[in-house]
Amino acid sequence: MTQLPEFDDARVRAAVDAIGAPWTESPTGGTVTFFRSGYFVPAATEDKLILTGLLDLDLDAQLRDAAVEAVETWHRTRWFPKATCSEVSVEDGCFRVLIETTAYYEHGVSDAQLESQLRSFIAAAEELAQEMAQTLGVTPDW
Repeated sequence: MTQLPEFDDARVRAAVDAIGAPWTESPTGGTVTFFRSGYFVPAATEDKLILTGLLDLDLDAQLRDAAVEAVETWHRTRWFPKATCSEVSVEDGCFRVLIETTAYYEHGVSDAQLESQLRSFIAAAEELAQEMAQTLGVTPDW
């Protein structure tokens, strides 16, 4: 049996580079990856890839109930990314849509599989962002 390389943040960054997604290092040393309608932070922890992020939609508090319904509608037909609506910020009166998914690699992961997982997450997040914007009647700046 072929031994797969160790799964760590360096491999995640290499996969992000391989798919051509821009990224930067966070102040805490993590990777922040950008896509057209948001960003996410990929993290390798032992045998898991955890992807958490935000859609680039600053939504007015008045839209929160409709956004929660849109997220629930999304989850009825799609299993990822998991999405939730944040609480309304007291600073700007807006809330955000948080996204997350976890992939388990108990038996390892090839570079191609890791790249495919990242592409799938970005594509699904893009689709969710488009649906949220359309459903809520907002015009994003992306």
